Amino acid sequence: MTVVALGESLEETARMVVPPRRGHPEIAWGNVVGTVIVLLALNLGLIALARPLTADPLVLRLHAGCLLVLLYLLYLALTLPHLWAR
Repeated sequence: MTVVALGESLEETARMVVPPRRGHPEIAWGNVVGTVIVLLALNLGLIALARPLTADPLVLRLHAGCLLVLLYLLYLALTLPHLWAR
């Protein structure tokens, strides 16, 4: 497991270092976001196939509310600089 993890880490590091050095940092960010989404979806999907997941409705509502607040803050962070630039 350690050898596989080391190989995976070295590969990810190489993917993260090269694009910004060539002037394309957005590719590195896309790699980070894509890797996190794929690993979460894959891991949660395999776990759910093995044993169905259950959660308290109150916990799900809290997480959904936090997600909506974070998405709104992200929207503001991306939109406000463009509004003030005019």
